[in-house]
Amino acid sequence: FGDRVLYPASWIVPLFVAFSTIGAANGSCFTAGRLVFVAGREGHMLKVLSYISVRRLTPAPAIMFHGMIAIIYIIPGDINSLVNYFSFAAWLFYGLTITGL
Repeated sequence: FGDRVLYPASWIVPLFVAFSTIGAANGSCFTAGRLVFVAGREGHMLKVLSYISVRRLTPAPAIMFHGMIAIIYIIPGDINSLVNYFSFAAWLFYGLTITGL
C-alpha cells in the first residue's frame, strides 16, 4: 500500500509502525507495573511491591519486578518464544484481573 500510494515517501509507513510498536510496549510496561503495584497494595502479592518512590511518586519496586520478569523472558534469545511467553502471560493476567473484578 505504501509503495503504490506514497511512492516517494513509502518509508513513512514502516516508521509509523515502529513508533506504534514502541508506544504499545511503553504502555504495556507501565500498565503492568501499576497492576503489580495495586496487587501488592491489596495484599495479593508481596507488600514490598506496593511501595512508592518518595522522590518521583512512582511504584519503583513494582516496575523493577516487572523488569526482572522481562529479563527472565529475554534469556532464551528467540523472538518467537519471547512473543509466546509475553502473550501468554499478558492474557493470563488480563483474564485474572477480569475474574478478580
